[in-house]
Amino acid sequence: MYTTYRLLTVGGALLLAFSAQSLLHSAAQPKDEPQVDVQTRGPIHEAFAQPSAEDPIESPIIKKKPPEPIEELPPEQKPDDDDAQWIPGHWAFDEDRDDFLWVSGVWRSPPPGREWVAGYWQDAGGGYRWVGGFWNVVGATSIELLPPPPQPVEEAVSPQPNVDTTYVPGVWVYRQDRYLWRPGHWIACRPGWMWAPAHYCWTPGGYIFVNGFWDYNLHRRGICFAPVYFSGPVYGQPGWAYRPRYAIGADFLLTSLFVYAGTNRYYFGDYYDQSYARRGYAPWVDYRVRGNYYDPLYNQYRWQNRNDNRWEQDLRATYVARRDNQAARPPRTLAQQQKVAAANTNLLVATPIEQFKPKEFKLQTVSKTQLEVIRKHTESIKIVSKERVKIETQTKVGKSPGKITQPTAPVKIELPKSAFRQPETKQKPPPPPDVPKELPKAPPPPKKKDVSKETPKLPPVKKDDKELPKVKKDDKELPKPPPVKKDDGKELPKPPKKKDVPKDKDKDKKSKDPDDKKAGDPHADVRTIRIGPDLRIERLLGEPSPVRGRLRLT
Repeated sequence: MYTTYRLLTVGGALLLAFSAQSLLHSAAQPKDEPQVDVQTRGPIHEAFAQPSAEDPIESPIIKKKPPEPIEELPPEQKPDDDDAQWIPGHWAFDEDRDDFLWVSGVWRSPPPGREWVAGYWQDAGGGYRWVGGFWNVVGATSIELLPPPPQPVEEAVSPQPNVDTTYVPGVWVYRQDRYLWRPGHWIACRPGWMWAPAHYCWTPGGYIFVNGFWDYNLHRRGICFAPVYFSGPVYGQPGWAYRPRYAIGADFLLTSLFVYAGTNRYYFGDYYDQSYARRGYAPWVDYRVRGNYYDPLYNQYRWQNRNDNRWEQDLRATYVARRDNQAARPPRTLAQQQKVAAANTNLLVATPIEQFKPKEFKLQTVSKTQLEVIRKHTESIKIVSKERVKIETQTKVGKSPGKITQPTAPVKIELPKSAFRQPETKQKPPPPPDVPKELPKAPPPPKKKDVSKETPKLPPVKKDDKELPKVKKDDKELPKPPPVKKDDGKELPKPPKKKDVPKDKDKDKKSKDPDDKKAGDPHADVRTIRIGPDLRIERLLGEPSPVRGRLRLT
């Protein structure tokens, strides 16, 4: 189910020991090889797509040692885009198998102004850890290993200017001798382009800052190929080489993409079972970078399909249906796909390269000249990757005690010179968006409402089905009432002082006024005075002024 070729090494140079006819124009189907199992699920090559992450993380340590990289040749056909490059594959650890599988290389139109720096496996002492690759600036002769950046902060987000904008979260940026905070901001969306926000990559020697850049959407990036699992040591045979053949379409990736928090990379295929969610595999549609921010790639497709009201709804429904119905899930291997292909063509994942027909570009046969360029480019990528291992594992940039904005000095490392010179991309990206001014410290987080201190709202008290006037907490003190007057308008005489109050001879007698207090009541010395048809004033006997009385509605 793949194609192998014999290689011959002479004087350290790698020569292809097969005819151009067999390499470039063979249409015969490759013979089956029992030791090679094509997978229709697994990790996406980092150079093809990487999720945006809030924090750079260290990959988990694997006890098992990875095999040496295999010899891999590019497929016989490539996109007709002159910018398309072949980026070789690498080993990745499969937790389900507890073994390694080979992530096939990809045809990739690089982001304009960027070149790929491949990752590597690090001997971490007691295990091995994958150190990821990144898109570096074309022509850069050095990179800086920085101290650990501070934790991202939560900041207030300004209202979205319009529907044709997307939000870029804030990030720490190292300047001279400290970190400065670059606030989040809104940028304009561009058809067919995705803004990859600035981020950090972890390495054993320090952190690498990758500034933001424009990248293509998945449909325009190139061709992603299916990974393979080797059940036998066929890859260790002298003169053996592997050639990827089964392509994974971008349309399928949109309906079957996951982000694994353990390695911070994309996975595709059948990871719908709830057990994967418990292990940290999040569906692409549910993944958030920080708070409520969508992954930039997903956000670009949401905006691209903004006029289709059912696009996001149908996409989410597909993930839910496959999660709840095992029969609706795509096959996991090419052998399983061949069994279900006749019954359900919607479950086709991998397509032979000679049958692969994307809408965004056409395929062309790789020429001899292109093959030589590919060989030089591949060797250049391997050389830089090996130098990374030497430099980054021998360097350690720490963090000084004290303030988070006062780290130790960064370490500048020189990149090895390569005989391969990357050609300038022909497609021009949109102009870079404006970024806000960097701040010496992060802004304070947005104020949150303390719900625990809020007074619960109670329903208004009603009397005889008529709502009483609400009493406001902030109301000012009521003004003193005017002196009470009789019906003839003459002012009532002031009550005598307490020592001059005559003894009420009728105090023990039962009052005939229903408003008067009953004898023996602790409030029996309260006098009620009617001042209107529905309003009375009660005054304590002996008080000097009726102002200290209390009003009562009747």
